[in-house]
Amino acid sequence: MLKNIILVGIILTFFVSCGGGDSKKNTDDLDLIQMTPTPSPTQTATPTLTPISQIGFTRDNQNKIVIDHAQQIMWQDDIQARKTKACWLTDPDFLDCQAGLPQQYRPSCDNHSNRENCNAGFTPLPRHTAYEECNNLTLGGYNDWHVPTLEDLKSIVDTSREKAPFINPIFKNTTSLQYWSSTVITRTPSLAWVIFFGDRTSSHVKFDKNTEIGIRCVRDIK
Repeated sequence: MLKNIILVGIILTFFVSCGGGDSKKNTDDLDLIQMTPTPSPTQTATPTLTPISQIGFTRDNQNKIVIDHAQQIMWQDDIQARKTKACWLTDPDFLDCQAGLPQQYRPSCDNHSNRENCNAGFTPLPRHTAYEECNNLTLGGYNDWHVPTLEDLKSIVDTSREKAPFINPIFKNTTSLQYWSSTVITRTPSLAWVIFFGDRTSSHVKFDKNTEIGIRCVRDIK
């Protein structure tokens, strides 16, 4: 009888010891899991998106010019491109004036009141014109600038902008006003096309050549 009691005690002691060992082991495992740091998600920088209208364009901030690599042209983008205004006329208009053509076919920008002097054969006073402005421009080390065509100007219109001026945001010296193109109205010699950057629904309109409006010169990349 005594032997049986001793045997039962030994068995119980064995199970208690084993159970305690397992409990301690499980607790250690739990502590190990809890102490293992959870890896933080990888931080990725938000990419800076380039507006579609700027793709293919670069701006030389030092020389204040914008380059359209697709069209292979270079744009004036200095303070004068925002401020300067002039009439459209070119040198041949002087000859037209001296030839006595009717006023509607020889719009003048000479700013003198007695236009009859022109019809009488006198040389008109010097006029500030878009062509003169571009021909005399030296910018970025270049002096072969000219008045852009209507298609040139259309290529920098950006109607996706929230407000005027509706021009490619690569340009810094901008205004919502009109700009001359070199494209004339064939059936109406006194008019030429302009781009109006102030209205997204009316990007190009006809203007009298005698009107003083903005000029943004362009040159071909050779």
